[in-house]
Amino acid sequence: MTLDLFLSHFSHVKKNSNGWQVCCPAHEDTKASLSITIKGNKILLYCHAGCSNEAILEAIGLKLKDLFLESKLQPQKPEIVAIYEYTDENEKLLFQTVRFNPKDFRQRRPDGKGKWLWNLKGVALVPYRLPAILKEPSIFIVEGEKDADNLWKLGLPATCNPMGAGKWLVEWSKYFEGKEIFIVPDLDEPGQKHAVDVGKKLFGHALRIKIIELPKLANVKDISDWFNHGGDKVELLKLTKETKEWLPPGTKPPKPVLKTITAADLEEMVFPEPKWAIPSLLPEGLTILAGRPKRGKSWMALGIALTVASGGKALGKLDVEKGDALYLALEDNPRRLQNRLAILKDPETKLPSRLHLVTDFLPLQLGGMQSLLIWLDKHPKTHLVVIDTLGRILPSGKGNNNQFVDDYQFIGKLQKLSIDRGFALLVIHHIRKQSADYALDRVAGTTGITGAADSVWVLDSGKGEANAILHVTGRDIETQEIAMKFEDGIWTVIGDAKDVAMSQERKLIMDLLKTEGALYPKEIADLLNKPHGGIRYLLFAMKKEGQVSNNEKGQYVLPA
Repeated sequence: MTLDLFLSHFSHVKKNSNGWQVCCPAHEDTKASLSITIKGNKILLYCHAGCSNEAILEAIGLKLKDLFLESKLQPQKPEIVAIYEYTDENEKLLFQTVRFNPKDFRQRRPDGKGKWLWNLKGVALVPYRLPAILKEPSIFIVEGEKDADNLWKLGLPATCNPMGAGKWLVEWSKYFEGKEIFIVPDLDEPGQKHAVDVGKKLFGHALRIKIIELPKLANVKDISDWFNHGGDKVELLKLTKETKEWLPPGTKPPKPVLKTITAADLEEMVFPEPKWAIPSLLPEGLTILAGRPKRGKSWMALGIALTVASGGKALGKLDVEKGDALYLALEDNPRRLQNRLAILKDPETKLPSRLHLVTDFLPLQLGGMQSLLIWLDKHPKTHLVVIDTLGRILPSGKGNNNQFVDDYQFIGKLQKLSIDRGFALLVIHHIRKQSADYALDRVAGTTGITGAADSVWVLDSGKGEANAILHVTGRDIETQEIAMKFEDGIWTVIGDAKDVAMSQERKLIMDLLKTEGALYPKEIADLLNKPHGGIRYLLFAMKKEGQVSNNEKGQYVLPA
């Protein structure tokens, strides 16, 4: 008699540390009260209800001689046949599930000295293949690592929990926020209960949940068996598509409700003052900063982030309140950031601990949004987040005829996040090569990008001391044109662009009169290549302020 053949005569066979526990066939047993152990080549039986060996063997049609194993087929020493690694989000090994032959599973963790401890004491439990599933929008959840690996071989992202059915943890819900979940249970009662348990714990976090019922076939206990009996990827995806969305028992699909407020109620409402990263310039919500490549956009954004994290004056002039700032420098590396911050910071102070820098960031739909949400949860006093640049996180629209809709929805999600959490989100972007009269029309991409933004900054070239002009427009801020100075990596506000331009033109006129002597308005306009009407108006204002005067011929001269 072989061990496997002997065990096949019993029901509810369960392996334990000493041997096996089964239901005793000699009495009505619902508690698996019969213990089976091996000593040498002999099978030992012990019924906790008191049944004799003879009664037990008679009930299954065996004799006492069948308690002796064939010498060549004595139970073999457990042999490792598979190792499944569980890691954290950063691929650091936490523990392993080890599969043995004869079939058995145990968990072990590294002891930090190159050896293993066969327990999970103090170890954070995580779903299988965590780093990979964080990047995927749709996930299959099965009961075992082998099943998950078989799905991955077909290009279908999958996971499971360690230690089998009934061990799914509610705290894992954060890993599945906004994802489509397809639960494929084993074809037994514990598998069905496990599927419902997982569904309940993910409901309200996952975008959508489906519990996939595999066809009931002979000798098919799980999805791996199903594949071995002719099931394939095409049929599984068909089942997934045809399966209706799962809701917890008793849950009714929500009916769309139109939420309204009356004008009278609105009049009585008191709203908190809007939050500003930079007062009157950078409000909470999403702001696009667009400009040509290599014009200093990243320098400006990094300088603003540094000032927010330190407190002080942004752009050399504007007071800001101190808070956390997150800078996603997706086109930079730590060395370059170190060099730039050394230029931007006050030489007498150290860099602030509230400025957080990231150079490696997943696309939002592949885990980036989740990691951002987790970071924001840990930093509730965040005032500013910078994404440099939009192109690094914007999904590809190749072959898509609805790019406007996609852009609007994508930017809209970021905009809603910044409004809901109450911080300013500054997103760096490029402008078109073609010129346009309206600043918003110069922003690259579809109008879905600017349409979803709360405000837009467009950085243009300037002249003279004001070597740049910042065009600012938005829903909750005054439209502005700001004269800026960019020198040695540092941006400074000079003033209103029109006032600065006027001051520069006045200086040009006075310098011209100093070198050329008395001139008529037309002569001044021609020499400066300016419109005649504008120069006449400016000369009239300058005369009124005593900056110029007229001689007896009506020509303009400098005051004596």
